[in-house]
Amino acid sequence: MSALSTPGHARSRPYAAFALLVLAAMHLQSAAISLQCTIGAARCVKSQGTEIPSKRAIEVLELCDDLNFERKPRAEDAKYEQIKRACAQLERDFNDESKWTK
Repeated sequence: MSALSTPGHARSRPYAAFALLVLAAMHLQSAAISLQCTIGAARCVKSQGTEIPSKRAIEVLELCDDLNFERKPRAEDAKYEQIKRACAQLERDFNDESKWTK
């Protein structure tokens, strides 16, 4: 077993924090964010049932870019794959003009 695959390795803590950050960003339910989209104060993209202001969507996509690294299979791979799918869907929606609010 390599040092990178051990549960206590230092890389597992940043991964967990990063995963939580991406998931939280993908499922924004904040009233302030929703209000920005609702009142038209920001141009928003509709993705996965959530309207995300363009600035926030760009921030999340940058986090998703940081996620593109090769890893050995581990127990949390199901969550990793879920995050990768959510990132891919956000990128598709971001590039689809029909998903943007006016």
